[in-house]
Amino acid sequence: MTFTRPFRNAHILLPIALFIGAEYLLFSDPCEPRPVAAYAAFTTAAVCLAGWLAHLRVGPLHDWRVALRLMYETLGDLLKFGLAVLLAGLLICLPMPTVDCYTPRSDVSELLTVSAALKTEISERYAARHSLTNIGEGVHMETLSPDDKVWVTSDGSIFLFSAKAGTALLEKPFAGPDGLTWQCMGAPDKYLPSPCRQR
Repeated sequence: MTFTRPFRNAHILLPIALFIGAEYLLFSDPCEPRPVAAYAAFTTAAVCLAGWLAHLRVGPLHDWRVALRLMYETLGDLLKFGLAVLLAGLLICLPMPTVDCYTPRSDVSELLTVSAALKTEISERYAARHSLTNIGEGVHMETLSPDDKVWVTSDGSIFLFSAKAGTALLEKPFAGPDGLTWQCMGAPDKYLPSPCRQR
């Protein structure tokens, strides 16, 4: 089987544009999480385009054998395109400084380790009192770094600030029938753990 470029019925600029779009989605800013809708839209466009171009090669669908060949051609184009994106992505990944994302996220993770102990203490207080009123009074814990800050409000909300990452977090408790549930939010979004991200 001869290896040909994907989407071979298309003008060469079309697969190149798709290739650049795929690499941009994957590597333009490795710290910034991409919305799922962007990946879904790109994948849908690639599949539809591959099916349409395979149909141009195969011709009219007059029986099931032609339909099978159409699916085979479409899948072949998508596999070749995906392989090209993957190989180029590996070459792009090797020299990329992953520390740019890793270091701030590890600093935020250290703060979340502190907040886990605080949340446990507040949850135990709630189990005993069944009320959030003044539940955070007297709750305090030292951070691993003197530049980081942790505050606990009287209603049990935990404010965390990582000086190294320049990241602020808020973990807020809500009373429910099975105990406390916690809502997390903060900024900047790209350094937050996935449960705290807004998108």
